[in-house]
Amino acid sequence: MLMFTIKKIQSFEEVKDSWLELEKNVLSSPFQTFWYQELFAKNFIEKKNIYILQITDNSKIIALIPFEKNNDKLLLIGMKPIFGDKEITDYGDLIIDQKILDNKDTLQTIWELIIKSVRPDGIREIQIDYVREDNPLFFLFDKYEKKVQQIAPILYLPSSWNEYLAKLDRKNRHELRRKIRRLETKKYSLSFPENLSQENYNQFVRLHRMSKQSKNDFMTDQMKDFFWQAATATKEIWPMKICQLDIDNQPAASAVYYQNHNQIMLYNSGYDPEYNYYSVGLLLVAFLIKKSIEDGFITFDFLRGDERYKYDLGGKDVRLYQIKLKVKS
Repeated sequence: MLMFTIKKIQSFEEVKDSWLELEKNVLSSPFQTFWYQELFAKNFIEKKNIYILQITDNSKIIALIPFEKNNDKLLLIGMKPIFGDKEITDYGDLIIDQKILDNKDTLQTIWELIIKSVRPDGIREIQIDYVREDNPLFFLFDKYEKKVQQIAPILYLPSSWNEYLAKLDRKNRHELRRKIRRLETKKYSLSFPENLSQENYNQFVRLHRMSKQSKNDFMTDQMKDFFWQAATATKEIWPMKICQLDIDNQPAASAVYYQNHNQIMLYNSGYDPEYNYYSVGLLLVAFLIKKSIEDGFITFDFLRGDERYKYDLGGKDVRLYQIKLKVKS
């Protein structure tokens, strides 16, 4: 017999062991991992506003829902813009045991219990941002206000590079091959270090800032420091990795990405405009896709944003929704 109870918690340390156990088989992105959520909260949320809901079934923790309380509103932790207006969390999700995810009736019961539990605290609205349309929880939000917030192109990887090229449309396949041939007229090299070093990270930041004005505006010293904390945080899954393309022994492009056992998520990239002629930004991502195929990964996720290169490399849109629900008193 299912006996659900909900407890409100303000300490990450109190739920750490349960969180790490849940995330072994459940999480589809790095943004709901314990290390990421704790890091975001530590840097950007007052402890009094941390509002973690722990759902238990017969003393076993089956779900953790990390919110930030803002007056009478709840936001998922990580969704608040930081350093003014900068958003850094690409996907929103709830952390729920896989066995529960497979049972819609149980999920519905838990969701109704969550809504009921927040009423006594004066909560009048729950906002959940950047929910993927293929999220198994999406059906829960059918009756609530929702809108497409953004898109995230995703590439499902085939078994070989040749098969990948064959799946691109004719124009993009021709252009990619042409750009690779042009690069091959230069002395170039690729590096995929096992660990992200301070030196490699600083090189990435330099190239990121050089790429365009909007990236330079984004990568403030504060943001640089936060991302380094994210890169070096203690974690069991979703480590941050880096790759770099050099031309004539000079750094031309760099990218950081998250990786788990079967997915790659491209988080950010940069390049030196001096090498625009060689399309170094796009080609570095193409070479990362090639390596991902060779290493047996299943999906290559470009994350939020509709930049042209994502489609040139075969990305297909997944819609991301913002859901708002009023909590009736």
